Amino acid sequence: MASYTAERPASTTVSADGTNTSSHTAARPPRLRGFDGLRAIAAMAVLVYHLIPGWAPAGFAGVDMFFVLSGFLITALLLQQLHRHGRLELKSFWLRRFRRLVPAVVVTLIGASALALAVGGDALVSLPRQFVGALTGTYNWVEIANGASYFEQNSPLLFTNMWSLSVEQQFYVFWPLIVALLVFWSRSRRLAVVFAVAATSIVAHVWLSGVDLSRAYMGTDTHLWGLMLGAGIALAIPGALKMPINPTRYPTLWGVGGWLGLLAAITMMMVLPESLMYPWGMVAISVAVAITVRSLLNDVAPSQPALALTAILENPVLVWLGVRSYGIYLWHWPLWVLMYYLSPTMNPLLAALPIIVLSIVFAELSYRFIETPIRTHGFLTWCRQLVAQITQLMPVAKVATIAGLAGVLIVAGSAIAVSPQQSSAERALQQAAGDQDRLVIGSESDDEAQDEPGQQPSEQPSEQPAEDPSAAPSDSATETAEDTATEHASPVGHPGPEVTGENITMIGDSLLVAAGKTLNQDFPGIYLDAEISRSIQSAPEILNRLKSEGKLRPYVVVGLATNAVISQDQIETIREIIGPDRRLVLVTGYGPSRATWIDPANRAIREAVKNHDDIYLADWNNAIQDHLDLLADDSVHPKDQQGRALYSQTVEKALARAQSGEPQVS
Repeated sequence: MASYTAERPASTTVSADGTNTSSHTAARPPRLRGFDGLRAIAAMAVLVYHLIPGWAPAGFAGVDMFFVLSGFLITALLLQQLHRHGRLELKSFWLRRFRRLVPAVVVTLIGASALALAVGGDALVSLPRQFVGALTGTYNWVEIANGASYFEQNSPLLFTNMWSLSVEQQFYVFWPLIVALLVFWSRSRRLAVVFAVAATSIVAHVWLSGVDLSRAYMGTDTHLWGLMLGAGIALAIPGALKMPINPTRYPTLWGVGGWLGLLAAITMMMVLPESLMYPWGMVAISVAVAITVRSLLNDVAPSQPALALTAILENPVLVWLGVRSYGIYLWHWPLWVLMYYLSPTMNPLLAALPIIVLSIVFAELSYRFIETPIRTHGFLTWCRQLVAQITQLMPVAKVATIAGLAGVLIVAGSAIAVSPQQSSAERALQQAAGDQDRLVIGSESDDEAQDEPGQQPSEQPSEQPAEDPSAAPSDSATETAEDTATEHASPVGHPGPEVTGENITMIGDSLLVAAGKTLNQDFPGIYLDAEISRSIQSAPEILNRLKSEGKLRPYVVVGLATNAVISQDQIETIREIIGPDRRLVLVTGYGPSRATWIDPANRAIREAVKNHDDIYLADWNNAIQDHLDLLADDSVHPKDQQGRALYSQTVEKALARAQSGEPQVS
């Protein structure tokens, strides 16, 4: 997930707000060719990342491309204004920024909220909070303050893409004040300050990503390097927007660098795994784009490599999309969220086409009838023109137009009024387990749950294999506990001990948090350890700990297929930990089509069951297929007791097969 802001209108002329207002100077700055093409590429990368999972694993770094472009353009424009007038006209600068950004946001908020009321359910979650954040330019901080996860996979919020718009808006407010101070310093000192800020932001991101990745990713202070790289280019090249400009010393070299930078950025967004992106992949892409931006400036543009690159970026289709990329991006995310809640199991490729088409249509309407008139003439003049146009309509058309506009506003307001604070999945989890993120049931579990809060939930699915687990302690106390836990175990191939709660240990993720109390009722005495967002990576550490404490019983059930890909090596590691005298039950996962890691995880589980006589299958994926009405709107968690009971029954059937000692029939 990512978002951005575009900086210029259709003319792609560089100006502080890209407007034709009479308050602007008559002599318009020269046009920087290729910038709209870069915007189009960045927007496409983000859209592909969101709409077609797996095609561009790091496509969300398109937002970092926009940060570099914005950092350069805004800083260059501020320096140009200082050079021309000897001062910064902050009031007019901020007014132009407001005219450029806010009207499209307001239209998107109202339109998408009205559509969300028609969809209902989780599409309406937390709308008041999101409105406040989006309209005040503080969306990222509002979400951080509310403890929201940017990487929420199953219950996405309608306007999550507003986070980076807020980052840019905050940059527009504070950066001009800093530029006004930097101009009194030498060029080297200016650059030192800018790159020190970028480096500090990277270090802060690295540190915070190990604690709270959402805070690290969405925080303005921890995602500044792209803006600073762009600003650094502008500060290093006084008069970067002028034409003519003296050729740089190595124009051909910079032109080749522009090609390499763009190709490197595109390649990295297509092939880098998400696990390498926080922050180093994003930093690398930002640097590559900064080199490309440098190659498009007027002192390099006449070189043959730069001319060839510019010719591609000036393709009319790319320019058209780049000009409208702001609106396209604003609309595509809420449209995707609405489609997700309408049909969570729809093939992403089938869903992508109508989302892209509608995003372009809505963006064009917004650009043509709202953004451009307001940017050109101002909000009040636009309002007067709109009223005049409506009054000139025929009576029937006039009534229909007024009723339509009022209806949209009323529907959007109703959506805000009925917006729930929790998603259906959150309500289901709360109903099943209270406010706990972690559920531990078993001997001495209450004390353990208080004393051992558990590891932090992973912020996003991880495909990294688990590290080799440390060997279980071998002291006499551990051996005694181990003997006690396995005294009723029996070799595979023979009937196992009775399937009672005292003989079952189960670890899992939020599905087990939801169904844990039901399982405890069905199997009194069972030992459960479940945590929201837990993935297979945590299984070795948990199982080793339980083994050392004597809590690893004859039947070990692992339900961790919801949040990450599972490998055969990880399953083999689990087998080695539990040993040959215990029987392993693996639970498959189920989720929406966007959860592309669940199917590979399920395939790995089925393959392991096929290859090992001591592994048994609890096929939740198959069991829930004919009962999707029992799931919450996230298409992952059971929403009521009937769904939780089905989960427990699925585990019970697998345990019965494991008790029989017969190999699992695949």
